[in-house]
Amino acid sequence: MVDGIILSIVVVAVFIGIRSSVKHFAGKGGCCGGGNYKVKKKKLSKVVYKKTFKIEGMHCEHCKMRVEEIMNDIKGIAGRVNLKKGELTVSYEEGVDDELIKSQIEKAGYNVTEIINIYMKDNTNKIFWQKFAGIYTVFMSKNEAAYADICKALEKYIDTEKNVLELACGTGQITFLMADNVATWTATDYSENMVEEAIKRKEKEMPSCKAVFETADATQLAYEADSFDVVVIANALHIMPDPDAALKEIHRVLKSDGIIFAPTFVYEPGYSKPLIWLMEKAGFKTYHKWTREEFSKYVSKRNFAIKEDTLIKGKPLCECVLVGMKI
Repeated sequence: MVDGIILSIVVVAVFIGIRSSVKHFAGKGGCCGGGNYKVKKKKLSKVVYKKTFKIEGMHCEHCKMRVEEIMNDIKGIAGRVNLKKGELTVSYEEGVDDELIKSQIEKAGYNVTEIINIYMKDNTNKIFWQKFAGIYTVFMSKNEAAYADICKALEKYIDTEKNVLELACGTGQITFLMADNVATWTATDYSENMVEEAIKRKEKEMPSCKAVFETADATQLAYEADSFDVVVIANALHIMPDPDAALKEIHRVLKSDGIIFAPTFVYEPGYSKPLIWLMEKAGFKTYHKWTREEFSKYVSKRNFAIKEDTLIKGKPLCECVLVGMKI
């Protein structure tokens, strides 16, 4: 009699366990405890780009809600989980470091295996630069003093044996001042119109300049690994939706101990908010409003040893003249 009761209890317990496991692996039930609950949907003022995070370890509705709650707690983003696919889609209203998102997910006990960009219509500022290219040279002439300081800082890292790649060259603000001091200077920009304007300037003002102008996407470079001694990227990383991709490509094409030279507008206290507001209203997007310290830390975490991060006056913002060495 007693044995029969015990056997019945064991059978029931096994049945409940099997049913719970089936629900668990089907994405139902609460494997992590806490039961089912709904996460309030976070509303963003705008969505400038999206990314998909592939995640291992999410098995149930509680896991789903837990990860979505983590996203809601990070300023500037919102996330929705597809449990069956094991994916988290993150929407951004401003730039947020992938490493921050990844670390928060992994602190909760999950594993991020891949991060994939979801490209949206003109999330790269390209349309803005295409329209602006014709007046860019005149506009940036107001910043001549800052460019003089930038080039002075660059001098110590180049010589007539160095091969230099310039990304986001604009209409040649640094190019024409420095290209004849090196072995080769490849100047590139994502905007075809910018490159056209730079070529016009070369033909009119400096026909003997050795710089070669090309159109290129800094996040998907066609150059071979270990090709350049120095990569110059001025005033661009903060306006890229995915500067991580650009820094990975820069690291790839640099030779061992190669130099990244990255003067970048930074948002130190007291910057001109009205002017930035007007530019944004005109269609210009800033994804990363770093301070000098934040920008330096960001680059240092991407396999570059920081050699300098000097702050200089510029317009419309101060510039952090950052120099790093590939490690």
